[in-house]
Amino acid sequence: MAQTLSPLEQQLARQLEKLTAEQACRIQDLEDRVAELEKERKAMRRMLDFFDALNSPQPSSDG
Repeated sequence: MAQTLSPLEQQLARQLEKLTAEQACRIQDLEDRVAELEKERKAMRRMLDFFDALNSPQPSSDG
């Protein structure tokens, strides 16, 4: 048996669907931003490691 919704229930259901879709978009945007930040973090870590290697004392080859 299918239950029919009142006009108010239909309106609330539409609003809920709209809000759910908006939240899904926001979540996707945040996940995309997190992925970008992870890439930036890895690049910064590589740069820091490179600079650390440049600044660390090198073993003497004088023997």
